[in-house]
Amino acid sequence: MIVEVRIGSEVVDRRECADILLPDGREGVVWRGMAYAIEGGAIDAQSQAFAPEECQRPTRAQSYMTRATVGGIYVFLQGSVVDRDAAIRACERAGLTVARSGRYVGEPVSGLSPDWFLRLLVDPDETTLERLAVALGAPAAAPAQGDLRDRLLARALEQALSRLQAAEAAQGELRGWRDHAAESERQVEAEREFRQAAQREAAEAREAVAALEAESGARRALKTTRGLADEIADALTVLLPRIRLIRDSLDVVATEFSSRLALYRALAEIDRGEQGLPAEWKSVKGASGWIERHVSTGESNAGRLYARLDKSDRRWNVLASFKLAQPRDIDWLKSQ
Repeated sequence: MIVEVRIGSEVVDRRECADILLPDGREGVVWRGMAYAIEGGAIDAQSQAFAPEECQRPTRAQSYMTRATVGGIYVFLQGSVVDRDAAIRACERAGLTVARSGRYVGEPVSGLSPDWFLRLLVDPDETTLERLAVALGAPAAAPAQGDLRDRLLARALEQALSRLQAAEAAQGELRGWRDHAAESERQVEAEREFRQAAQREAAEAREAVAALEAESGARRALKTTRGLADEIADALTVLLPRIRLIRDSLDVVATEFSSRLALYRALAEIDRGEQGLPAEWKSVKGASGWIERHVSTGESNAGRLYARLDKSDRRWNVLASFKLAQPRDIDWLKSQ
């Protein structure tokens, strides 16, 4: 949050500070390494200060979405840079490795207006999504995209149908019991409670089935629409037919490149080249046959391209990544 720092009536600073809970339960923020009580969006630098380790980080649910990709998950966040940093810390405390983070520059996401992305190096499974929900304080604001969500939906639908079947069986058992039970007051009361519980369970199960079936239908309809990643793939197929993006390169380009002009130019250098190494490309040490090039992402020159010619079809296998991931990427190239 943006906080005014005052000494008496004089404002000496104004900046974004991380919020915190003071030892006495009051709301506060961290400024210059110490925690101060906040009131009316301001702190008094002459007031009592606390060491941050004496305080607690507030537990606050964050608005986010997820998308599974090769070797991990993208988390799209809504909020300030403080919210982003808090999410990174929460993920790391939960044992979820954050490989990269930055300003979200991809296409609009249905149901959320993301400000940031986190790239997690985790297995994109149900357990990971549960750990992420605990770390960020809430489940994802909208369904995770891709085959992962479809599998989770199918499992939830199966469970809901099982609940419905069990509830209907209980109702059938009730009818059989009623036909043979003696008309004592205790049995009548037990029958009434059993009937109400079975009816509630059946109604809840029917609602769950209806909701899950509706979401599944919506997702099937959504798959007929085209997104930015599809357009990039089509552009490469038509304009740069010798380029084949590998691993999670398509997701990286669609999510983390605000401009793809430099990317297309760099790929054109090898797509149209017949022999020799293009001027801007160089060999990757220790990775046989691979060449690399710096490329602008539209935000910085931190993008990296790694390419190797597939002699079987004369097409280039290309990995799009970032300088930050270079050690891990080079290890992967060496193993190919």
